[in-house]
This record gives sequence, C-alpha cells and structure tokens, in this order.
Amino acid sequence: MSSLYRLADGAAEMAALGTRVEHIGCFRACLDSSSNLAALNYAVPWASPWSYEQVRLAAARLTSVFQGEGRLPRVSFVREAWPWLAPVLGDCGFALESSIDLMICTPETRRPTTARHAVSFVEPDRTGPFVAVQNEVFPQDESDPALVRYQIANGFWRCAIAYMDGSPAAAGSLVPQGRLAELAAMATIGRFRRRGLATAIAAALIESHFEAGGDLVWLGAANPAAVAVYEPVGFRAAGSRVTYALA
Repeated sequence: MSSLYRLADGAAEMAALGTRVEHIGCFRACLDSSSNLAALNYAVPWASPWSYEQVRLAAARLTSVFQGEGRLPRVSFVREAWPWLAPVLGDCGFALESSIDLMICTPETRRPTTARHAVSFVEPDRTGPFVAVQNEVFPQDESDPALVRYQIANGFWRCAIAYMDGSPAAAGSLVPQGRLAELAAMATIGRFRRRGLATAIAAALIESHFEAGGDLVWLGAANPAAVAVYEPVGFRAAGSRVTYALA
C-alpha cells in the first residue's frame, strides 16, 4: 500500500478514537461532546467506491448529525487518495476551509540531526510545562491539562519538551497509530525560535516511534518555514490534506 493510502487509512482510524463515532455512508464521523474544537469534530471518508448520489446523501446525513450536535460539518481527507470527493462536497454546499502539505518520514529517509538540545519525554504527572508551552503558542486551542494527562497515561500521545535558559521553550507530540504516527502540536515560544528546538524534538519523537517498531511518521506542514524545520530530519513531501466545511 502506498504511503498516501496508508495516511488516508490512518486518518480513518484516528477518527475511530473519538469520544463518539458514527458511520454515515462513506464517512466516519468523530464527535466530541466536551469540546467543539475542529480537530476533535470532523469526518473522514473510509470506504470506496461510492456513487455520486450515495456520497451526496451521506453528506446530507452528516450535515444533519453535526448540526444536531451544534458542530460545523467538516470533512478532512488526503486529496490525492480521494480525488473525486472535493467536487461532490462542493455540490453539497461544502467549501475548502484549509489545505496543508503533507510530509512523511520513514526509517529509510530519516537523517541524523546535529541538534544538541536536551529533549525529555513528558510523564503523565509532569504535564505542566508542556501545557504551558502549548497554551502560549496556541492560545486559540487551549490545552486541557486533564486531557493531556489522560492521553499520555493511556499511550494515545507521546509528548516531548525542550528547555532553554532554564525555561520551557518548545514542545511537541506524536500520536501513534500502530506502525503509523502523526507528529503534531509542535510549538516553540517566540523568543526561542530559530535555534533548532523543533528539529530536536521532532528527531527525538520519530526516533522513539521507529525504535518501537513503527515505520512511518507524517505531519502537516502549514508553511515553507515548517518544511525547513522537518526536512533536515528526513521528512519529504507527500501530497496534501484538505478540509471542507459547510459554507
């Protein structure tokens, strides 16, 4: 199976980890009753092939379910794995909300890093500094300390942090999915940027995944600066992930 299709299947499996999952025709919907964050409330395509009419009916049902929960209907998918889906969603009233470049790293593409920063993995009872970094960098998506503790304690997240001048400076997470994993929530406090901290954290997290038997790590690179951070440790371009939301 190609890396793109593995990413598409991985997205469907990640949706299955949601607080509540519903299968709606060709979509698997993840709904979180405790949060309206887009990252926790979305749908992904999970089966193929489907006719135009079947997808249109499923999109209408998905819209009804999400709106009934007070959530904006969203569908996220790997564009190159589902090239026919965007036009159908457009006909159903959905519009492109975001598009991010995907990058992947494998044991074969991984590169040694010269980063010298000390990186430590976050324990469930010591999440304070990690949460502080995340909330300073992403105030619009404030992290819940209890949720972070739960995710780490149950192996859903592997989190790492780096310090500089005695202060928490950067943090990031790996979300394992069997042999596949997503590198996510990479955050560096402004005054500590461009010092190689994110690269060091990425290297430590992907190394831990490969040592545990994993063989592919992916991430979404939002801009060229992000690409420059991750290419040195072996990530390479691999398509795009798009999100369509009801207009």
